[in-house]
Amino acid sequence: MPGSDLTESQRRLAARLAFALGRELAAADYDCIAWGATPATLRVESPPLLTELRARNLTSNVFRTYVPRTS
Repeated sequence: MPGSDLTESQRRLAARLAFALGRELAAADYDCIAWGATPATLRVESPPLLTELRARNLTSNVFRTYVPRTS
């Protein structure tokens, strides 16, 4: 899925992943990503992007949308 076809929450999550990687995401990177709907999540599931995350010692392959707690 190219970056221009993403929803606003997906764009925010992709930007967080790009920031963690220290580079812009390439079109091929989106083939390694699975999107969750509730709550909005981005999960890196396959190489080569998953291999890159592990090589950079990132502790998680999941990026979640912040959902404030309700009391």
